[in-house]
Amino acid sequence: MKIMYFMDNNQILGGAAHTLLRQAELMKNVGHEVLIVLDFVTDRRNEAYEAFCVQRHMEMLYMPLHVVNQPEDIDIFFLLEHFEDTRLKIAEKKPDILHSVQINPLVELAGRELGIPHVMNIYPAVPDFFKLNYIDIFPRYHICDSQYYADIWAKYFGTESVCIRTVADRVEKKINHLKAGNVINCICVGAVYQKKNQLAVIMACHKALLKGIFLRLHIYGNYAENSYGAECADYIRRNNLSGNIELKGFCNDMLKVYEESNVLLCGSTRESYPNAISEALSSGLIVISTPVAGVPEVIRNRENGYLCEGYEPDDLYDKIMELDRDMKSGKIYEIMHNAGETYEKVHSPESVSNKLQKYYQWLTDNFKGKKKVSVEELKFKFAGIFDLYFRNEVVFSDKIKIRKKLWYLYHIQDKIKKHIDENRSFYIWGTGKYGKSVYELTAVFFAGMKVVGFLDSYKSGSYIERPVYAPGMVLDKKSNIILVATVNGQSEILKQLVMHNKKYLEDYFLLAPRYW
Repeated sequence: MKIMYFMDNNQILGGAAHTLLRQAELMKNVGHEVLIVLDFVTDRRNEAYEAFCVQRHMEMLYMPLHVVNQPEDIDIFFLLEHFEDTRLKIAEKKPDILHSVQINPLVELAGRELGIPHVMNIYPAVPDFFKLNYIDIFPRYHICDSQYYADIWAKYFGTESVCIRTVADRVEKKINHLKAGNVINCICVGAVYQKKNQLAVIMACHKALLKGIFLRLHIYGNYAENSYGAECADYIRRNNLSGNIELKGFCNDMLKVYEESNVLLCGSTRESYPNAISEALSSGLIVISTPVAGVPEVIRNRENGYLCEGYEPDDLYDKIMELDRDMKSGKIYEIMHNAGETYEKVHSPESVSNKLQKYYQWLTDNFKGKKKVSVEELKFKFAGIFDLYFRNEVVFSDKIKIRKKLWYLYHIQDKIKKHIDENRSFYIWGTGKYGKSVYELTAVFFAGMKVVGFLDSYKSGSYIERPVYAPGMVLDKKSNIILVATVNGQSEILKQLVMHNKKYLEDYFLLAPRYW
């Protein structure tokens, strides 16, 4: 087969893109022809992608890429602008299969036009993704690293989904010295932010230390939210834990880290299937994890690892104590043996390669194209919104921010206009650049909207000649409609809205990109 793999337009080689590159490498190794498509629209080339491909002698091609990890932030203008060029370049290469890192509607529409099956890799989802009746420009075929999310995408998007886990290379590791009396060298891997739940891991280890458990914890990953990273660092400092617990930041040589460690602690509260688990199993580490999404499909408590009952520090602490008891009794060696067998069955290159080849073969044998959505049809549907955009470009302080919300505006316009007709009051939550852009957007696309003011938890006074209110002054009134216009702190804002019984697409709308 000839397979084209479409990367994302992110400058960082993240976990999802790395997974797709590894899948391409596996297919090349068994004789398929692979072509890696990289983004050429961004200002600078991504050396990490290129280095990976050059090292493995994989052919590269540069094309405009538009990739999103949820359906709200599709750039319909970009899609229409680059469709024909994309279609021609794909047609020229004559691939059997197209495979994208996440949602790539540009490739999907080109694939439909050319009659080529298109697969997307995509993992977590939140219920809000599926509450709008979007124009169907999404793939039929889907690979996920957990059955949990494969089933969710299949249910709501109608995808034909399959679960294929992440691959990790086999590591010849020295004996894992997990026995009574030895220090337990623990690691926690991933960007430091709330949903990775590192603070709960730190607190669990603190409690275990107080109980006399000999352990060290090293946390590897960038600070995705500085305030959360600072909270973790502050907890370590206040409790004099720096001798046992450290925030190590980003690491270029994780293989060495895994070699020197005994246990992976995973505290995630939202994840599809942590790639760190596959890497830990390949390196002979014992896994202690929360029961997030697809983890219980692989890790079975005290059989091949330790599976927590919940996500709190005490849940993780309980499993550390179980590990300590199993080290003393010797049961840990049985668990370590089973973990090694799990790696071979689930994450080894041979296992993943076989599953991927079978899926591709099934796909080519059973391919059913989706209904074509023509570019002309999309241009007709969006003509009114495009006209307003182009006639008012000069008033937008950031045209790109506005342009990237046109797809979303099209799908929410009837709901917003209904609220305007009911004379509801609108408030924009956010007094930064997105707040300004959303205010400009409302004036152009929603004539008659009564924007009373802005919300901000930390500022007062006025912004763009409108008063700034503390959220509590506005959220209690059911009739008020909130337009969320900030990315920083967005997860906390959404929590507050839910606490005040505000419902998405009824009482509030998300006009900044969704924080992921």
